[in-house]
Amino acid sequence: MAGNLQMFLFLFKSKYRRKYHFRHILLCLGVVYSFIVSVVSSTNCTSVQCVNGRCENGTSCVCFDGWQGQYCQFCGGKVRLTEKSGVIHDGHGNYSIDVKCSWLVDAGGSPNTTIRLHLEEFATECGWDHLYIFDGDSVHSPLLAVFSGLMYKDGYSIRRIPEVVAHSGSALLHFYSDVAYNMTGFNISYRSFDYYRRYLHETIE
Repeated sequence: MAGNLQMFLFLFKSKYRRKYHFRHILLCLGVVYSFIVSVVSSTNCTSVQCVNGRCENGTSCVCFDGWQGQYCQFCGGKVRLTEKSGVIHDGHGNYSIDVKCSWLVDAGGSPNTTIRLHLEEFATECGWDHLYIFDGDSVHSPLLAVFSGLMYKDGYSIRRIPEVVAHSGSALLHFYSDVAYNMTGFNISYRSFDYYRRYLHETIE
């Protein structure tokens, strides 16, 4: 009787162990499959997803100069802007932590060109993430302004900030964020004006 009981327990445990082992393998295969699917789908891209770049072969975003991230959604590096007007922004959604971004507005390159910059939206970590604006093409040029904190966001705004004006024919904007916290960032519109052309136009009229 005791021998039969021991044989039954041995067979039961062996069967249970084989069944458990089989289920364990299926579970592991399911997890691996899910991981592969998620990785493949996350690397897929479309032209819409690559907000500041282009989608190549439907698998990866190739970022334009001055942008980084899986979908080129974060600013990074330096970019030169030659249009007479435009918008400067840190990217899509919250800006990235531990980042340095620079924009050189060189609209025309004439020393008689005035560049006006207007803050449309601005929200950074106060005292830690800063935007510097220089009247020239380098950080050694005269410093016009330094911005940090919450100034314009949705319905909130502090008192009106006057336009920042660069008279050297170019303006350099440099943004730095630390490694701790990020916010929605900024949108800045700019326009350039040739001083002598505007003066002659006003004189003729």
